[in-house]
Amino acid sequence: MNENNPIITQLYTEKPFNLRMESELSKPIYRRIAITIVLIFFFIVIAGPIINIISNVIDNVYEIRQRLFLDEILGDAQWIDVQEALWESFSIAFIAVLIDMVIGFPIAIVLTRCHFPGRKTPRYDSRSPNGGAYFCTGILNYDLLGIISDYTW
Repeated sequence: MNENNPIITQLYTEKPFNLRMESELSKPIYRRIAITIVLIFFFIVIAGPIINIISNVIDNVYEIRQRLFLDEILGDAQWIDVQEALWESFSIAFIAVLIDMVIGFPIAIVLTRCHFPGRKTPRYDSRSPNGGAYFCTGILNYDLLGIISDYTW
């Protein structure tokens, strides 16, 4: 190899592409751009709908009060239906969390920490016990629904 050739010297002294990209994207301007994009995404996708719902409730509080509490025909029947739906939703969520904690987390910990044959067979997120817990709880619920009722696919 000719050490005096400038093209060969440049090839060996130039940084690889990924290192050049990393050093370029590490500049403060790109960090500010990334933070701005994340904040815009947060406000559009997460905070925007919440602010919209709250502002609609505040704007229509009289109509909501009339329909839920002071209806001439139904009285407060709609409010009672809303309370029943909320109670059922929260109780189902509570039961799902309990099942996940009691069954899912121990299975997830065993799957992520212990080594045994066939451990890598299920494709799940093994980086955190939480991902494995959801996977295990989902499989367990699917199996239970298949045994108990006709709600399986």
